[in-house]
Amino acid sequence: MKRKLILFLALLGFVGISAQSKKINYEQYKLDNGLNVILHKDNTTPIVNVSILYHVGSKNEDPLF
Repeated sequence: MKRKLILFLALLGFVGISAQSKKINYEQYKLDNGLNVILHKDNTTPIVNVSILYHVGSKNEDPLF
């Protein structure tokens, strides 16, 4: 019984941690050529990350083309 109580209290502590979410501030632009740009600045570490996503494939192709 004591083991179950300790397990329950440990799991209960993790529920509060997962419920706290931080809002991420970002800026979003749509360029004249249709490119969507999303910018997020984080000054906590001197690291640069660039991610590129392409909307290509059979899902995005015109079936008549």
